[in-house]
Amino acid sequence: MSHTIGILIEVKNTLIAIAAFVYFNFYSNWFEGQVFNYIQRVIGTYFISFMVVALILTIIQKCPWGVDNLLAFKRIIIVSFPASMTATVSDTVK
Repeated sequence: MSHTIGILIEVKNTLIAIAAFVYFNFYSNWFEGQVFNYIQRVIGTYFISFMVVALILTIIQKCPWGVDNLLAFKRIIIVSFPASMTATVSDTVK
């Protein structure tokens, strides 16, 4: 149970880190009227990173789907943090 709470805390911290980075790099000067775009960008970045990590870990057979789904989900969440932060940082490079 404590591992599950830790994983949920990591998801929360990941979303907070992405939200802070996106806000200070894209929306700090003109946030008003762009709230929907901001939320969409934060959630979209994490969701796409999550899906890519799930696909890659499944392809390299590091997610034990069908045997231990919770472990597979935890592995995806743990690897999604650096993947989503990398995606957010690379979004600033144009």
